[in-house]
Amino acid sequence: MLGFPVTELTAASAEADILRQKIGQTLSLREKISKKRMQAIEIRENLNGQVSELRAELIGDQKRLKTMSYQEAIHSPRIYYDLMLVLQLRAYISELNKKIEVFTGGTAKLEFLYLQADDDLKIIETLNHMRVERLMAQIDKALRKYTSIYDEYLFNANNIVLEKPVEIWNEIIQQE
Repeated sequence: MLGFPVTELTAASAEADILRQKIGQTLSLREKISKKRMQAIEIRENLNGQVSELRAELIGDQKRLKTMSYQEAIHSPRIYYDLMLVLQLRAYISELNKKIEVFTGGTAKLEFLYLQADDDLKIIETLNHMRVERLMAQIDKALRKYTSIYDEYLFNANNIVLEKPVEIWNEIIQQE
């Protein structure tokens, strides 16, 4: 038995079992967050496409109506409506960008902890007496943190801050 007391082998086996469970939880949550990140990226891409279409419409309307100033432009209901849509879409995109950043950090942290736990599990299985409570505590903390962000909405429309329509108008016209 390599000279290790039975109690140490039993404790190491229990730790290894717990660590295997933590590895499974880490991989599962990382996968869920990664999928949610991809969903947010896809939504952001769709919203960016809609913004591009609206920009093209605004530029076309601006040329057709020969309006240059924001004050003239907002008298056109179509321009005003399109401008308000661009404002709303850009606010959503901004919130999605924040969530994507959090999801990216979460998946990276969980990947790091997975690799560390996997390495430590190999050490436990080899040496049968290594203590890993600290690592398990870190994994528990990350699981709690990133489980909560996984359950959040991608963004809350009530917390969206809109830019000023005149700024969007000027930005669009200057790009043309």
